[in-house]
Amino acid sequence: MDYNSNHECWLGFIREKYSKEDLIFYQFAILWISFNSYLNDKYPKIRGDHSKVEKFAEEYSDFYNNVKELTKTYFKWRLQQFKDTKTNGRAYVMDMQTKNKKNPTEVPFDGYRNTCSEYFEIIYQIRCNYIHGEKQPLNNDDRKLVEWAFNSFHIFWKEFLKNERSWIYRN
Repeated sequence: MDYNSNHECWLGFIREKYSKEDLIFYQFAILWISFNSYLNDKYPKIRGDHSKVEKFAEEYSDFYNNVKELTKTYFKWRLQQFKDTKTNGRAYVMDMQTKNKKNPTEVPFDGYRNTCSEYFEIIYQIRCNYIHGEKQPLNNDDRKLVEWAFNSFHIFWKEFLKNERSWIYRN
């Protein structure tokens, strides 16, 4: 067994004093828990996280496009920063479950031209890679990717919840 492996890196991350930048990993996990809780409440009959995410993206596509157009949220600008999350540029995220296969799956994302479904597919894939242990806190590109996911999704989620609350109060 390789004792310099990812699980050892994460244990070290807990033991050591971490910097403010390291908090992004915790923040993204907590943000995902908030979103996942909402999905479980909204779609109790749909099985599986991925299916619930797909349903959400389908249902809220118009809202996503509206948030992209709101300049006050900087959401559109954040989306465009996806390419900068890797040293030599990024156009996709690898599905880490397929990394050892002959043709690993790449989940593409264009920060300039994207749909709600594409956005949630990339957020979901980043979540999968992170939660299932394929992202390391000491890897700068991994940190940038998780930071991008958190920052962009946090903007969207706050706008979404603000909209949901105002709808509840109006009806």
